[in-house]
Amino acid sequence: ISVIDPLHAYAQKEFVDNFYALAKDNLPQRQFIALTMSLNDYSYKEIMEELELDNLKQVDNAIAAAKRTMRKLL
Repeated sequence: ISVIDPLHAYAQKEFVDNFYALAKDNLPQRQFIALTMSLNDYSYKEIMEELELDNLKQVDNAIAAAKRTMRKLL
């Protein structure tokens, strides 16, 4: 049995909320959707279909660009 420290859980939720807000405010919509879907374990194929992209490389490029931007912001 694992005991969750309420303060740690709160801090983790706060970080995730801030990360998503920062991403939403600073990424183009396509990159934001690709990144958040990727972080939620969607496959590249599912992301490609959701964004109506032509190939998986476009998904890879969108996620890579989003990660570069987020690294600069964090």
